[in-house]
Amino acid sequence: MTYGVFAIESFVPFYCKDPIPYVPTDPTGDPPAHLVAMDINQLINALKNDADALLVNDRMTVIPNLININHEIKHIIGLIIDHSVQIEEKARQTREELDILTGILKFMQEVINTREREIHGIRQCFIACQNERNGLQNE
Repeated sequence: MTYGVFAIESFVPFYCKDPIPYVPTDPTGDPPAHLVAMDINQLINALKNDADALLVNDRMTVIPNLININHEIKHIIGLIIDHSVQIEEKARQTREELDILTGILKFMQEVINTREREIHGIRQCFIACQNERNGLQNE
């Protein structure tokens, strides 16, 4: 088809002439080393950038559905961040509780050891008293 002197096909980028249907798949194998080397904040930024890259105008026509998907991805990222913050806070609280309970356990072990020593001393006194009574009875 021609428009004026130019063929319309000449305006279509080479990668749009024979579109390949997208079939959703999951990655296989290990993640790329550059991703493994990133901390959580770098991974989140990479994910946000990748979500934005899906909507670059020179690569595809952006339709409202893609914009909604992009926004949903960013909402999911936000929810994951919120969830991880909650998990970290719960872990911090659990560590504090563990530290407190460990301290209480150590204190109670010391109290028990002290009481056991006192009981041992009382038993020794009782045995000594019994021996003295037996000695008096034998006289």
